[in-house]
Amino acid sequence: MLRADFYRLFHSKGFYITQLVLILVVAFCVWDKGVFSMTVSEQNAQEIAQRTDLIREMAWTSHQAVMAMSTMAAFLIYFSLPLFYMTVGADLNSGTLKNIISSGMPRTHYFFSKYCVFLMVTALQFIFYYGTTYLVAGFTNGFDALSLEWLSDFIRVFLVQYLSLQGVFAVTMLVIFLTLSNVWSILATIVVPLVLTVVQIAYFTENKIFAYLNFQSMLNQAGALTLDSEFFLEFTPLALLVIAACLLIALVSFKQRDF
Repeated sequence: MLRADFYRLFHSKGFYITQLVLILVVAFCVWDKGVFSMTVSEQNAQEIAQRTDLIREMAWTSHQAVMAMSTMAAFLIYFSLPLFYMTVGADLNSGTLKNIISSGMPRTHYFFSKYCVFLMVTALQFIFYYGTTYLVAGFTNGFDALSLEWLSDFIRVFLVQYLSLQGVFAVTMLVIFLTLSNVWSILATIVVPLVLTVVQIAYFTENKIFAYLNFQSMLNQAGALTLDSEFFLEFTPLALLVIAACLLIALVSFKQRDF
């Protein structure tokens, strides 16, 4: 199943178009020395303008560009959505899900096969995102000397962002297997993070747990947080618990559904 999914994905024009657009957008942002956000923010217009000016004044060498671009990583949610439906939602789109289940394939195997493919594909998204940033910034403005300290900081940021992206799409997995509807899962992927951000800003600005659960904001803020051992001991179990709970409910619903 894994091999078939990868074969179908890598022979899809949509996959290469998505990656090409991602690379071009990232390359333009690095060349223009500017970032943008597609999330709701508690900052006012003046604070956003000051932050934008500060980012533009940076040298945008390879290391600085990577950290600057980490502040718009929530952008990857929208580039991962098409890939989600080329992998997890592909059989719903083509109408072959019922036939696959009727052929005798265990539903648990089918479920986790699809999810594992998506985990690998989203890792590839981060490689393209930060790889393009590093190379374009390096060739344009210069490569910084690689240090263990910077590499350690980047790995921490990446781990938080990767877990946060999986947290967002755990809800997508839940909705698509509860409803067997691509439309509802698309809406959930877009609307749920926005609602969580608005609620956090309005009512829970000082609540640490709610901030951790706002995975879309965590994607953008990871590079600005103090990612020490205390943070990981608090954030990681909570993120994994949410992901596991969503996947478990989705799997139970899928196994009990009649086709």
